[in-house]
Amino acid sequence: MPCSGLSVDMQVAHIWGLIELLDHTHPTSEEM
Repeated sequence: MPCSGLSVDMQVAHIWGLIELLDHTHPTSEEM
């Protein structure tokens, strides 16, 4: 797979997107 780096970037972006969504919908321990 010559585009393995691109797929990894997409996966990382997707993971960070989920983390940001969770941060916006659920209060973090620091905020509590």
